[in-house]
Amino acid sequence: MRSPNSLATLCVHALAESIDSRTMIAMANELMPNYDVYARTGFRPSMVIPSRDMAQQIVADIVAQERVLDLVSALISIQESGHMGRTYSIPRLRALMQELFEQGYVYDSENGVFVENPQVRKTRNWGTLSPGREYTMAFLRLDIVKNSQLVRTNSNAVIRKAYDHLREIVGNATEKRNGRIWQWEGDGGLCAFFIADKHQRAALAALEIIHELEIYNKVACALSTPLKVRVAVHGGPCEYSENMETVTKNETLKRLREMEENYTQPQSVTISSVVKVMLDDVVSSEFLPLNNHSEGRYYEYALKWEQ
Repeated sequence: MRSPNSLATLCVHALAESIDSRTMIAMANELMPNYDVYARTGFRPSMVIPSRDMAQQIVADIVAQERVLDLVSALISIQESGHMGRTYSIPRLRALMQELFEQGYVYDSENGVFVENPQVRKTRNWGTLSPGREYTMAFLRLDIVKNSQLVRTNSNAVIRKAYDHLREIVGNATEKRNGRIWQWEGDGGLCAFFIADKHQRAALAALEIIHELEIYNKVACALSTPLKVRVAVHGGPCEYSENMETVTKNETLKRLREMEENYTQPQSVTISSVVKVMLDDVVSSEFLPLNNHSEGRYYEYALKWEQ
C-alpha cells in the first residue's frame, strides 16, 4: 500500500471513536485468532485499557499481519449489519474507503472484501486472497482438441501464431470480467473468477471464447484443421496457494477436470449444476442437460452449426 501510516491512523480513529472495547477485542480475535490484547499492551486483565491505546495496539498488529483490508471490510460489515445485536455508525468509514480507492482497491460487496481495481493493476490473487485460506470461486478450464496432432501436422510458426491468438481470446474474455488466468500450458489453461457474479462471469467468458474462436477459424486460422477447444465451468471452495500444483489437487478443480475430459465435446461449454443455478434466466436457458450418464449434474452449450 502506498501510505500505510495514513490508513492505519484512520483505522485507529475509526475503532477508538466508534467501537466499544468488547467489540474491538471480538474483531481482533476474528482477524487474529487467540489474540490477547492485554499481553500485547502490557495491561493487567483487571485493568481497563483506554480505547485509543487498545485501538492503536490492535491496528499495529493487524498492519504487521497485512490484514488492514480485512479490518476495513469488518468495519463495513459492522456498520451495515451490526454486531451481537448492536448497531454501529463508523464516522471515518467513508475516508477509509476513499483512501483504499486511491490506493487501487474497490469493495466487492458480494464477498465482503476489497479487491484490486482492474483499471489500476491485475494480480493473480486480486490483491486480497491469502495463501492457506479457503474461498468460494468459479473456474474455467480449457483444453485444445487434438493438440498433439496439430503440433505434428503444422509448422512451429503456424502453431505459435494460432496458439498465441487463442491465448489472447481467452485473456480478453477472462480479464474483461475481472477474472484471472491462473495457468496456461501448451494445450490449454485454467481461469479463476472471484468477484461478484463469479459464476455468471465465468460462463459468459466461456461462451465468448468458443464464439470468438469460431470466427477466428473462419477468417484467419492458418492451421491444417480448425482450432477447437473444450471448455468446462464449475464453482466451489478452493484453498488459495501460489503453488498451482497444490491448487489443482483441490476437489473443486478435480471435478472441473473430470467435466472437461469426460463430458465436454469439441467447441462446446459444459457447466455444472452449481453454476447453472447461479446464472440469470437468459444465460441459463442456453445450457441444456447433457444426454449421458451425468445424472443431471452437467449442462451443455454447443455451437449449433458445429453439430
